[in-house]
Amino acid sequence: MKGRHDKSRKLSGLNATKSFHIHLTEFLFINSRIIMTTLFIKSLLTPGRLRRRQRRVNSLCQREDLNPSLAKRGKGRFSDLCKFNFETFNECLSNSVDSALRSRLKAFSSYPPFKFVNFILLIIFIASCSTPYRPPSGYAIASWYGSEFHGKPTASGEIFDMYGYTCAHREYPFGTKLKVTNTINDKSIACVVNDRGPFVQGRDLDLSYAAAKDIELIGSGTATVRIDKLGRDTSYIREVKYLSDSGPFTIQVGSFRDASNASRLKTGLELKYDKVYITEAEINGERFYRVRIGKFQARSEVQKLGRTLADEGYNVFITKNEEKI
Repeated sequence: MKGRHDKSRKLSGLNATKSFHIHLTEFLFINSRIIMTTLFIKSLLTPGRLRRRQRRVNSLCQREDLNPSLAKRGKGRFSDLCKFNFETFNECLSNSVDSALRSRLKAFSSYPPFKFVNFILLIIFIASCSTPYRPPSGYAIASWYGSEFHGKPTASGEIFDMYGYTCAHREYPFGTKLKVTNTINDKSIACVVNDRGPFVQGRDLDLSYAAAKDIELIGSGTATVRIDKLGRDTSYIREVKYLSDSGPFTIQVGSFRDASNASRLKTGLELKYDKVYITEAEINGERFYRVRIGKFQARSEVQKLGRTLADEGYNVFITKNEEKI
């Protein structure tokens, strides 16, 4: 019994340590912009450097019998030193008639090592702004979606049920079964990929409301999760259907009465495929929005892409190409 408790305690400790490392990494990446900005500003406004610079300018000004108020203004709080450093420097230059003093002040203001350090920090800051946080392999940033899409068709053709255990992923084929574990509380659920998304940069997985609620993701909105693949429901694999035997060909993946549903499917397809477009057609007085991919002259070419889409879980119809509207 004691050994079982020790093992449980050990596993709990390992999970806590792993979770700590993940969140520490996430914190450092997400806050890199703030950290680099702080370092950059600090390199420009370090109190010690300002005091040394102020004393030297003050000494030079006094030595040449310039405005005595400059020396007085150079003494005081850090904010006064900042003001003195930048405002009085130009005043010293304008009041001084000594060219040697002027050249010495200018040389001091462009001291090479400080310029070099500031330049390097600026480059690092800019680079950090363009590097979004990416979780380690096997982990992802998860969010959730619910009532706004409840009852609407997913990319796989199924109707989205916010109370079902499903999710949207950018790449996994429809029908992929996932075990999703919240790294904060170690709670997990099993869900099936039946949609594409999320479409927000930096996010990898969109859980249904029910799935997100079970792992306590609703309040935070997003969290780092661990993903384990549990296999695939092969019933999601489709057959390619042909509506035309002569080219040029195109692939139709969906047809909707609601333009927003067509637009959402188009956005999901564009995560992986090029030349996705929407055409409009009127049938028996009703307008339909058809989502299609590409224009193909060769039957073998359209068959290859059609098979790939069908294996992924899309409803695929190979039909005659028409002009875009």
